[in-house]
Amino acid sequence: MENHPSLQYLKFRGAENEGRENAAKKILNPEIEAKSSVSGESELELEFHQPIEIGGRRSARREQALAENDLANINDTQKTGHIALTVAENLVRLRQIEKNLSVIGEAKTTTTNIAKRLQAKSSLTPEDRTILGLMRLYESTLIQKSRLAEAEQDSLKLVIESLSKVSLSRIAWKAEQRRKKWPSLSPMKESVPVEVRSAQAELAFALAQSNQATAEAWPSLSVGPTFKRLYETRQDNWGLMLNMTLPIWNLNGGERAATRARTQQAETRLAAANSLEVSRLESLKRTYEKATLALESAPESSSINSLISSVEKQFSRGLIQPNALIETYRSSLESLEVTNETELEALRAFFQYETALGHIPKELL
Repeated sequence: MENHPSLQYLKFRGAENEGRENAAKKILNPEIEAKSSVSGESELELEFHQPIEIGGRRSARREQALAENDLANINDTQKTGHIALTVAENLVRLRQIEKNLSVIGEAKTTTTNIAKRLQAKSSLTPEDRTILGLMRLYESTLIQKSRLAEAEQDSLKLVIESLSKVSLSRIAWKAEQRRKKWPSLSPMKESVPVEVRSAQAELAFALAQSNQATAEAWPSLSVGPTFKRLYETRQDNWGLMLNMTLPIWNLNGGERAATRARTQQAETRLAAANSLEVSRLESLKRTYEKATLALESAPESSSINSLISSVEKQFSRGLIQPNALIETYRSSLESLEVTNETELEALRAFFQYETALGHIPKELL
């Protein structure tokens, strides 16, 4: 996870957030104006201006910066959770494919051997020809399944190694077994859903923009001392200067109206998030509970292996027909595929639920 290329930018998020907040708290630099006259009576004038922000402009900028930081952090949490799910899903799927290939390989070896024994006969009965045809047909199906699984396996290995920067030989993914005990979900009441937090941050940002627009309606103000020297009379004069714009023609009404509308939109999104996230979390919780309950009754790999071994022995003794052997392989693979999909469904529901609450699950990584 820590080596994932898509998460490397997080190393600089703290510095960016700090810089954004510091920029919002900045105090405007003073200005100095100098005038010198050499024609007529020689004189020198100096004016020092210190801009003063009134109406809450500086505090509104800081509120915007804090809201932007919150949104950035929330987006980071969502992205990290999505990547964590992808990593866990890839590793689980890789282990599932390894097991599938094991069963496919065993079935293919058996069907190939049966077909070779039949072909070695000097003459084939109609029943032998039927069995041989069945074996060749199923062997072809198994070859297709095997190649598709191997292609997916190669793709997953390449993705995992390239993203993690770690060789799969250093990851004990082959030794992993299907999880028997799944972790409990976090209580919904103890955390504010990420989507709700995101909507809250958007509302805070919209309110800060509205405050900024209101502050912009106030006049711009600067104050400072003035100095004037008359060289001929050697007279120095000190004074105080106040500059202020007059808000006569423009009170920033357009921007204030726009920010009010954006605030209303943000309030609407927050209300929707509060309603929808509860339903979505409840749906994910039910999916997770049903999937994990189904996995409790799913056959273990050892029981599938025992069944296949038993049927193969019975077939070699002539106690069962070849179609029963083929059906055993087919049912075993189908059972594995259904169990695999149920396991992935439980994994997705768990990660999506926990990520929605702002947690990055580590139990299944």
